[in-house]
Amino acid sequence: MTTWLFIRPLDVLYLRGNSSFGGPGEHAEALMPPWPSVFSGALRSALLARAGVDLGRFTDEKAEHVHRQYEEVLGTPSEPGSFRLAAVTLARRRNGELELLLPLPADLVVNQNKESKLQTQRMLPMLGEPHQSALSHSGLLPGLPVLAQEKQSKPSGGWWLTEEGWEVYRSGDTPQPAHLVHQSELWDTDFRLGIARSRDTFTAAEGRIYTTQAVAMCPDAGFVVGVEGCPQELLRGIDLLRLGGDGRGARVELLKEGLTQDTPALNQKFVVYCLTPGLFPGGWLPPGVEQDGSEYWLKRDGLQARLACAVVPKPFVVSGWDLPAHRPKPAQRAVPAGAVYYFDAVTGDPNRYPQLLWKLVQKQLVEAGGSPAWDTVWKQRKAEGFNNLLVGAWPTL
Repeated sequence: MTTWLFIRPLDVLYLRGNSSFGGPGEHAEALMPPWPSVFSGALRSALLARAGVDLGRFTDEKAEHVHRQYEEVLGTPSEPGSFRLAAVTLARRRNGELELLLPLPADLVVNQNKESKLQTQRMLPMLGEPHQSALSHSGLLPGLPVLAQEKQSKPSGGWWLTEEGWEVYRSGDTPQPAHLVHQSELWDTDFRLGIARSRDTFTAAEGRIYTTQAVAMCPDAGFVVGVEGCPQELLRGIDLLRLGGDGRGARVELLKEGLTQDTPALNQKFVVYCLTPGLFPGGWLPPGVEQDGSEYWLKRDGLQARLACAVVPKPFVVSGWDLPAHRPKPAQRAVPAGAVYYFDAVTGDPNRYPQLLWKLVQKQLVEAGGSPAWDTVWKQRKAEGFNNLLVGAWPTL
């Protein structure tokens, strides 16, 4: 069962990524949307505080849980419990209703003409063998994502897809401009000037002026997160969170429902969409997909499908701090949210794939052996909310 929460910041947020920062004159850019681990860490910390656990002893793997229920949910830093973030996305209130907003699918292109009118187009997978299809290519997959346009145009960025638009998308159709919301309606950036402090004198350090970029959410805009593996009564009553750098305040509201969990009826073709960033042992390849001759196939637990095409944006790097080891976590390349994978020649139920995902990750890592084995870092990533996928229908012409 998934418990849904609406988290609305009460102040600007300091949300940083992996870029180095700290030298004189440097500028720290905000990462928006933040990694799902930002919300996982904030919620787990709130649960630990509510349970009366000494955070220092918890970090050193010596925490003594008074309530067994909290122990089962939170576990330890190296062996996380059942708590897991099942979804993270943006949201805003409009006319008293909460409107969920999802990352724009990578195969959906938004253009703006000279009259400032928006147009949406969806890429279509053009299938055929490499070097033998109507459109010759040297890619690894048999299909290429093709955008049919009469004139070349530069795509417009910064768009988010409404939940209604997602329902249109996952049915195989193309969302319309009315299904889009621009990020300027959700947040703005706020630049701050600061100066470093000397560790010796505790006064301002000479020549150490820097700037940082904070995120100022628009009124009634925030984040919706789905939590699995945690009884709702444990989350009930957590009204405030410390979120992001400096622990800025955010209000928490328990929701009756969140992102639609209904599974669509699919035929022999389907698409997989990354709701949150993907950390896959195979790099850009989804877990369970392996090379078979000149093709890539998913063949696990009664589900078989060929990876026919993919639209994967440029990867980024995820790291963080390993609490029990007192050192940085390994830097891992992540597939951005919104990436889309097309599968055909399907046997079995495609809707099972998101539920099988972490089982496939574990199996793939154990089979690989060595340093990429199923270890603490990957268990933490599971709890943090990476690798959440949604399934939709193959796009229609």
